[in-house]
Amino acid sequence: MRQTDRTGAAIASCLYALVTVLMLLQQPGATTYDTRAELTERPGSFLSGAFTLWHPGSNFGEFQNQAYGYLFPQGTWFVVTDALTMPGWVSQRLWSALILIVACEGARRVARAIGLSDLPALLAGVVFAFSPRLLGTVSVQTGESLPGAVMPWLVLVVVLHLRGRVPALRAAVLSGAAVVCMGGVNAVETAACLPLAMIVMVWGVRRGLTSVRAAAAWFGAIGVACLWWALPLLLLAQYAPPFYAYVESSRDTTALVGWSEASRGDSSWIAYLVSGDQPWWPAAFHLATDPVLVVAAAVVAGVGLVGLTLLDSSIKRPLMLAAALGLTCLTVAHGGVAGTPVAGLVRDLLDGPLQIFRNVHKIDPVVRLPLAIGFGCAVAAATEVLLDRMPRLRQAERLLLLAPLLVVLVLGRPYLEGEARTPGWDAIPSDWQQARAYLAEHAPGGIEGGRTLVVPGSRFAQQDWGWTLDEPLTILGQAPIVSRSQVPLIPGESIRFLAALDQEIATGRATEALGGELARAGITHVVIRRDLLRDLTDSPHPGASAVSLARAGLERVAGFGRTPDGAAIEVFEVPEAFTSLRATDVDDVVTVRGASESVLALQDGGLLAPGRPTVLEGEGGWDDDADVVTDSDQRRERAFGNNDESLSAIMTAEEPWRVERSVHNYPGGPGGPTAQVIADYDGLTSVTASSAQGYADNYGPVLVQAGPAAAIDGDLDTQWVSSLAGEPDDQWLRLTFDGPRAVHRVTITPLAGDLAVAPIRTLEVVAGDQHERVEVNTSGAPAVVQLDGSAVDSVEIRVVAAASAARGARVGLREVAIDGLTPDRTLVLPGAVPQGAALTFATTPGRRACSVVLGTPDCDVARIRDAEEKSGLDRTFTLAEGARLKLGGHVVARSTPEAARLLDRVERRPPVLASSTFGADPRVAARFAYDNQPTTSWVSDNGDLYPTLTFRWKRLRTITGIKVASGEDAPVGVVVTAHGRVQAVGLTGDTTVALDRVRTRELVVRFEKAPGAGHVAVSEISLTGVDVANPLPLDTPTGAVCGLGPTVYVDGVAYSTRVTGTMADVVNGSPLALEACDKDTGRGIVVRLDPGQHRVHAVPTAEFFVTDLVSRPKDSASPSPGRRVTLERWDDSERTAVVSGGSETLLSVPENYNDGWVAEVDGKELTPIRVDGWQQGWILPESGEVTVELSFRPQRTYDVVLPLGIAASGSLLLAALVVALLSVVRRRRGLAAEPVPFTDWPPDAPPSGVVCWVAGGAALLFLGPIATVGLVIGMLASPRARWVHVAATGGAFVALSGILDALGRPETLDGAADVIAAVGVGLVIGVVLGVPDQPAALSEVEP
Repeated sequence: MRQTDRTGAAIASCLYALVTVLMLLQQPGATTYDTRAELTERPGSFLSGAFTLWHPGSNFGEFQNQAYGYLFPQGTWFVVTDALTMPGWVSQRLWSALILIVACEGARRVARAIGLSDLPALLAGVVFAFSPRLLGTVSVQTGESLPGAVMPWLVLVVVLHLRGRVPALRAAVLSGAAVVCMGGVNAVETAACLPLAMIVMVWGVRRGLTSVRAAAAWFGAIGVACLWWALPLLLLAQYAPPFYAYVESSRDTTALVGWSEASRGDSSWIAYLVSGDQPWWPAAFHLATDPVLVVAAAVVAGVGLVGLTLLDSSIKRPLMLAAALGLTCLTVAHGGVAGTPVAGLVRDLLDGPLQIFRNVHKIDPVVRLPLAIGFGCAVAAATEVLLDRMPRLRQAERLLLLAPLLVVLVLGRPYLEGEARTPGWDAIPSDWQQARAYLAEHAPGGIEGGRTLVVPGSRFAQQDWGWTLDEPLTILGQAPIVSRSQVPLIPGESIRFLAALDQEIATGRATEALGGELARAGITHVVIRRDLLRDLTDSPHPGASAVSLARAGLERVAGFGRTPDGAAIEVFEVPEAFTSLRATDVDDVVTVRGASESVLALQDGGLLAPGRPTVLEGEGGWDDDADVVTDSDQRRERAFGNNDESLSAIMTAEEPWRVERSVHNYPGGPGGPTAQVIADYDGLTSVTASSAQGYADNYGPVLVQAGPAAAIDGDLDTQWVSSLAGEPDDQWLRLTFDGPRAVHRVTITPLAGDLAVAPIRTLEVVAGDQHERVEVNTSGAPAVVQLDGSAVDSVEIRVVAAASAARGARVGLREVAIDGLTPDRTLVLPGAVPQGAALTFATTPGRRACSVVLGTPDCDVARIRDAEEKSGLDRTFTLAEGARLKLGGHVVARSTPEAARLLDRVERRPPVLASSTFGADPRVAARFAYDNQPTTSWVSDNGDLYPTLTFRWKRLRTITGIKVASGEDAPVGVVVTAHGRVQAVGLTGDTTVALDRVRTRELVVRFEKAPGAGHVAVSEISLTGVDVANPLPLDTPTGAVCGLGPTVYVDGVAYSTRVTGTMADVVNGSPLALEACDKDTGRGIVVRLDPGQHRVHAVPTAEFFVTDLVSRPKDSASPSPGRRVTLERWDDSERTAVVSGGSETLLSVPENYNDGWVAEVDGKELTPIRVDGWQQGWILPESGEVTVELSFRPQRTYDVVLPLGIAASGSLLLAALVVALLSVVRRRRGLAAEPVPFTDWPPDAPPSGVVCWVAGGAALLFLGPIATVGLVIGMLASPRARWVHVAATGGAFVALSGILDALGRPETLDGAADVIAAVGVGLVIGVVLGVPDQPAALSEVEP
């Protein structure tokens, strides 16, 4: 068909206007997250930071990831629109619209240049722009959308050059300019968009359409165009930390995307992520999961594949080759039924040497453009056939050509429904603006110092006023901050320290040493935020952070905004501060065996002064033996996607990792895996399970208390619980003995009564060759299995049937007992403790249900956690020499009635008894119902049907009325009982309700819950006739009676302890001091130990749980003052300080260690060393007063390569602009030459046998056997007359795969969609590669 009009261009213009309007209608007035929030808030200052590598104001010093890539064109756009005072949200929406318009127009022009007529070319443009990849990212990550949108323009220049329209030099210049316009925000995305043009260019050389010299010039221009981001990237690669190791693994990026998803364009694993009930990439999520959109995308892809076979020119082969390459990259690592034999190998490579290419979805545009062109071809061919058969429809030809456009436009439905963007914000709230202004004045960084820690940490900043994802203070700038985000771009050792610091504060476990811990990290202020959407971020309640800061004595210096729980933003000042460059005599440096977070334990235990640095034992250039041995470097697996509750239960030495990835935790000590603390069981080598909530691959928080070890700890209150992964009847628990063991009897206590866990109906015990099944009572009664006593290596308990067969249903076991086996667990420290070294051990306590707020306590049973070592801290260590040690440490009050009764011991009157307390949390004990404080409350348990308080007096009391304060969850009535007489009265707010006069020594008050309430909250109760109000002085000491603390056993010998603290510590769950003592004299004791192995076990009491133990030598020396430091200059990359004379000194800076930092004295470099496991440091030799020059050496190279790259790449852009301007001028003056006729595409020819064999082998290896079958069939069918039917079958298979995915295939057909799609794609590839050029199906016209 021949079309020479401009109908397509006119329709495209209307469509572009519609796209712009739709973009502006997405959350109008609200800025949403898009790549970097700073671009809409402060684009100029953000881009100026791109010229500096080291940014000390961000997370202890870090690189901005590829920040230079924002300079053009994305950053330029926002700088210009900001200068025009355009609202940020408008600029953002117009930018998104521009990207789609650029993509559509570029693809349309490519189709015209290849030979499609007007309207089919328009269809090709719209199909490409409306591909799931572009539509899914353009509203949330335009940095990823841009390269793919510009890619057609690169291809266009190549096609026009091959057809003789554009000379070689001009083609090179214009192609280079197109690559420059792709930006450098995402280098891999830009590189992934180059193969299509490269393949076409190489094909053109082979077919004689251009010369090798022209191609070489073209490739050279592409290389020059990439210099402005490639050169800095190479520099970053040399000095940047390996953060790729800590983000998503190849399993994450490839597991969800098989042949079906890849062929239709739902190729990004992020499209399937959900945060709460909100998709992470909303448009992409709907495109990947909405049945209608899935089918539409599959149909479009299937039609596009068929259309490629109908293209009447030989260029279809390079187009299909590029599409096949893209599909190979998308699916090769997926595995599954239709997977490739090298899937596992490729995943390993993507987690190793090829990790930067792990997000394989970035190559998707290389697939979409050929399929878009094919779609236009298919519609044109189908229309021509229809018109040949029904000539009367010729008048409606244009409508017939445009009709398929409706199917394509359906994919834009998320934009029509306003569901394309994440929750936005009208403006960053004034609370944050004011906090930034305060911190910029009081903690500006630089030579004045100052750094702010934001707590609680959050994976991403998702606030109740909008999802900025980047931290608000980072977006606003000017205030150096630190925050535990998901994966900061800092070394793993630093993340490990930051994670531990954040957890210590955010869980309320900080001690009085917190101020010193913050000061040694260079932190001068702490911000508590209360605007996070905690259901989405999984962050701890900010009330615990407030408890930690109060416990440490930090002063609240500012507060901004209001929430029901307190100020929205609170600023606290750290009382201590140190200079940015510290100097310590080398002899006073403490050598520590452990990991970067060890310094926290040392300061908590009083083993380390805030200003005294440490170096980890084994650090390069440091040969000292450990002065302190810790248990911090433990063999655990981390769920890197979690901030809170991210670590698995501690593992045995041989226990396999659960997650398939190259790195399983942030780096610990220099000693590596052999120097890690491991778990050891008496009589067992391991206890493992099919899945567990305590494993790192658990969906959601990692609950270490629900790991496999909980089923063998002898405590029926703990349990192993499976994760959501797999079927309930596929779960198992395995105990592996340390040698063959005769087993006669296995007793299994199932978990029952938990609504979140499915009851088990049938279990099977496997011991050697024995398989014994037992029916399980769903009441939770123990099930006993008798065996024949054969010696076996292991016993496995398998779940055969559960009360729920639903996929993902959890099952659990409370306890498994095998004969007389008592598999007590201890954590074993590696190596021997050097002579004179101190020891410190720590464990994670449980978590309480309630948090501190201004009003009614915020309580949630989902917060309750048992301690990981519920039976108590248990460690095994070896002494190289004998030692005399003092034992101390900390405890926390447990969530038990006994702990709550500690609050009643400060007075002599009888306590008020409660029928229950929410979560047994002392923070909401009955004591707070009558403490004369309206901000505290007694809260009953949700399971308490009749919440009751019982008052008792030593003498008779006359009661005539009752008043209960109103508030959230306050009772609506009471039933009062005295001497068998019952009175029921309703409560009326804060007024006293009269009672019939009673005279009694005991009064029972039963409360009636408000409708729909699960519990009652009584903030204050008063009785007329007796004053029951009794304030609780929280600063009251707990007392320090020896023997009332937990007993510590050392090698089986019991040592008594005393606990000292305040009632506030008991209430808040803050640490209280622990000291071993002589029960008779009350004095502290010294424990004498011989060389060899020893075991310490701190057994908790009903009131207290030991969180850490410290054993220090009897005598400890004090450090001497170090050399004086005077700062003269302190910039981002260059610093100068004068250090007074003195002995050999360790210089340290509280910033992340980086090989790029160099310290020099008189031109001689100092030896660098890592301090505290993460800070930057150097050894300064003994000398007189010296001037120390610090410089970030890569900055000097960066100052050269970035401008050089910009100049080189920019010259191409400038040259392209000159070419374009000259063309416009000539056209307007009528000087333009007549267009050169298009060079005909060369005739096609069947592939040679060698090519067929190579293609078949490559397909078998990289496409997989299933796709190869389709490819072979397609190649064999290609010479036959009915090859079109084979191609149509392939397209139909791709469409059918989408239908299967949309309908939700049954389990028996799992993988069917991928198999069908793989066969379909293989058929089409075979037809295109094997079929010779067919008679013309389309007319070739000039665009």
